[in-house]
Amino acid sequence: MRIKVEIKLNGNSAQLSSLMRALEPDNVGLPEGIKLEIKMTEGQMNITAEGDTSTIPTILNTIDEILSLAKSTLDAVEDKI
Repeated sequence: MRIKVEIKLNGNSAQLSSLMRALEPDNVGLPEGIKLEIKMTEGQMNITAEGDTSTIPTILNTIDEILSLAKSTLDAVEDKI
């Protein structure tokens, strides 16, 4: 059995580009069994974390880190736009 968590963030291209750059380091060196995929389209970023059920706590921690980083990055970018 596998678990898949998807996050969809909407915003302008400046916000999403800044967030994409901030998330790039998080996309390497993932724990074994975890797959993280980040895609950006016009006005939307899709983040998918996937793994088997034994990785649920790790996936939840990864998603929590991504959401925290997203909030701080988007808050910082919003202040400059």
